[in-house]
Amino acid sequence: MSGGCTSSCPPCPPPASPSIPTASTYFPAPIVSERQKRNADTAFSAPSDMECSKASDDDLDKMERILNNLSLEMETTFNRLDFVQKRVAMVMKKASIKRQIMLILYLVVLFIILFLLVFLT
Repeated sequence: MSGGCTSSCPPCPPPASPSIPTASTYFPAPIVSERQKRNADTAFSAPSDMECSKASDDDLDKMERILNNLSLEMETTFNRLDFVQKRVAMVMKKASIKRQIMLILYLVVLFIILFLLVFLT
């Protein structure tokens, strides 16, 4: 007995005759994994499109409120900064060169004293 057959194996089927190909020849059945099966089982228990849309709208409303608050804070900060810049420009315009130099020296000395107090105590 040749061809790898033994006496205990069932008889081999007759050779296949050429036949007309079927749809399964061209379109094999898809391989479905366990994950795909679980997803298919839970597909019907997922929230409806209406619930998802409502949740999305709520999230978008929250984000809109946050952005509006942030915009308001930025505008307020910008206005404060603009006010401070105008005040500094006014003070610098009124002060003479000698006063400006004295003010700078005073601020440098104050900075050094504060620096020493913070890091040496």
